[in-house]
Amino acid sequence: MLAAIGNKSVNEGQALAFTISASNAGGGTMSYSMSPSPAGAVLDSVSGAFSWTPGYTQSGSYNVTFTAQVNSQTDSETITIAVANVDRAPVLIDPGNQLANETGLLTFALSALDQDVMLLLIQ
Repeated sequence: MLAAIGNKSVNEGQALAFTISASNAGGGTMSYSMSPSPAGAVLDSVSGAFSWTPGYTQSGSYNVTFTAQVNSQTDSETITIAVANVDRAPVLIDPGNQLANETGLLTFALSALDQDVMLLLIQ
């Protein structure tokens, strides 16, 4: 009844979208569900359209069971969605305006924030 879905992979911050489907030989209204639902993931219970853009703290593997149901008949498939970690570029913290005398030496520290490990890097 439920068409094969297969495992999926995606990077953090990247959209993942696919549609699950099932055959319905006996008539009735088909509905789709998933369990568990990764935070932020959406499955349209009527069309079977799945969409998810994992955030930058959601890397890892997610086992999700998709189920199709019509009347009292159900069919399901458990897949693994692998979310790869994405190392984002550091963000430079604005050092602000700096002043120096015309013949003086100008020195100041720059710092940056690594959004992935949340460490302050002083250079």
